[in-house]
Amino acid sequence: MDIYQERYTSHQAKKREQLLALYESRSSQRIFNNEALPENWLDSVLEAMQQTPSSCARYAVKIKVIEDRDTKQLLGGILVGGAGWVHRAKAIILLVADTTAYKENLDYMKYLDTGFTAMSIMLTLETQDIGNCYINPNIRDNHKHIMRELLGNDNLVFTGSIAVGNYDNKQEVSSKPDKSTLCL
Repeated sequence: MDIYQERYTSHQAKKREQLLALYESRSSQRIFNNEALPENWLDSVLEAMQQTPSSCARYAVKIKVIEDRDTKQLLGGILVGGAGWVHRAKAIILLVADTTAYKENLDYMKYLDTGFTAMSIMLTLETQDIGNCYINPNIRDNHKHIMRELLGNDNLVFTGSIAVGNYDNKQEVSSKPDKSTLCL
């Protein structure tokens, strides 16, 4: 028996178990309490973003953190997926893509990069027991000018957002599909 190989395989198995446990425990949190977020929460988000895969190493997805009451209220009115609850989050992370980074006429690339970035952020927050929920990027046409003004740069396009906050009771993890339904 090779003790070194045994240690290696044990270590790899533990990493897989930890990752699966993280995926299994993640839930969309839409109910937040008034407690302040930990001091280092944003640093951990930025570190996660540094490690996130990005198409052609562009790293063109940026964030804008909204914490003031009035802007959160405004976003609660224009983010279709956040209507009625998002203003209660301690922070709303706006995910934006710098369109100057995407030279090809592939409109979906910025959304793919945002998807990877959002999941990295959400899993990082989960490891810190900070509640979070992805909010889809749908904005009614008559409100799009408000988001453009909020971003303040015509090269930035809103691609999604994440509500962030602490919670008293973690939302139950929704039912998962049967593995057999995930393959064609």
